[in-house]
Amino acid sequence: MSEKDQQKAAAVETAATGDRGGLSQSELDELVASSDTGGRTVSGLMGTLLLLVALAWSLFQLYIASPIGLFNDTLARSIHLGFAIFLGIMVFPATRTSFQVALGVIVPAVLAALFMVSTKDSTAVWWIPIPAAFVIATVLLGSPKNRIPIWEWALAIVGTFCALYLFIFYREIANRVGAPILPDYIAGVTGLLILLEATRRALGPALMIVASIFLFYTVLGPSMPSIIAHKGNSLSEIVNHQWITTEGVFGIALGVSTSFVFLFVLFGSLLDRAGAGNYFIQVAFSLMGHMRGGPAKAAVVASAMTGLISGSSIANVVTTGTFTIPLMKKVGFSSEKAGAVEVASSVNGQIMPPVMGAAAFLMVEYVGIPYFDVVKHAFLPAVISYIALVYIVHLEAMKAG
Repeated sequence: MSEKDQQKAAAVETAATGDRGGLSQSELDELVASSDTGGRTVSGLMGTLLLLVALAWSLFQLYIASPIGLFNDTLARSIHLGFAIFLGIMVFPATRTSFQVALGVIVPAVLAALFMVSTKDSTAVWWIPIPAAFVIATVLLGSPKNRIPIWEWALAIVGTFCALYLFIFYREIANRVGAPILPDYIAGVTGLLILLEATRRALGPALMIVASIFLFYTVLGPSMPSIIAHKGNSLSEIVNHQWITTEGVFGIALGVSTSFVFLFVLFGSLLDRAGAGNYFIQVAFSLMGHMRGGPAKAAVVASAMTGLISGSSIANVVTTGTFTIPLMKKVGFSSEKAGAVEVASSVNGQIMPPVMGAAAFLMVEYVGIPYFDVVKHAFLPAVISYIALVYIVHLEAMKAG
């Protein structure tokens, strides 16, 4: 563990035990949030701007979900993605590890080369290295955590415009479906590259790698082993499928995020900020605190109750773990076991109805079953899993005496 990670872990523990070590509550909250998301810490005018953008996004989502929200679903997805890309780049700095930097450089360069060689008609491709070089330059120029440099402003604005391209030119695109023109190519290629970079920043390298592999496969089909080979797709087909129709980026997954996921996360966050998270922790300790291994059992119950309003495992750990992990250690649990109990309990929160992980909403769209049925069938397995965790914790407490 690096010195920085040790400082974050210490901050989480001191926040729970009340030993602040000279740090204010706001500084502790900042460190805990940074360990959760890795986000920027900006204040003043920039902080206010990001707050207003997030507020505008929330109000937009509430508007389209209301009875008066008369919005084409495709246009709503475009605006939703625009907000996501803008905040993804502005809030999350690019990680500076050698692997992350290499990924941020190699993926745009390789994709640009593949897009250029995939052109099967007279479409101009001379411009493709420009957006790739732009994305690579923003990675190499650095990404400070306490301010937003001008090149990241440019990256966020260009990415937002590319996401809104479908919204701005919806009528024109509808009249030429399947026949993209040069502006469509530019918006599609640039948007894909910036979206991958925003994904790397906000969600880490894994999802970027998976998405990039499938994009590579789209072009390199003829070079694949026969069992997975295909004829390959041209740049026209890639742009048309991925960016200017509702089959690729603007497909079902983004539709689920626009219609369901954002609202559930928003209301869960509002409940948490209103004090529901702390209330659940207090209830759990009042129920389990007097028992053998009480703090560990309380951690399981608190995570289960927090899972009712949060579909995020990380948010669950941060909400409950700051209190339960140090208390588990105080009653004799090792650091490893205390962390394992909290993580196992929080991960199970994704399957605890009514607010579940994003996969539950994808099931609704892809399989075509009502969300209530998903909730109904998930409830019993979730309860059984938490009963099993409480029993395991009880056995550990008995073993430790």
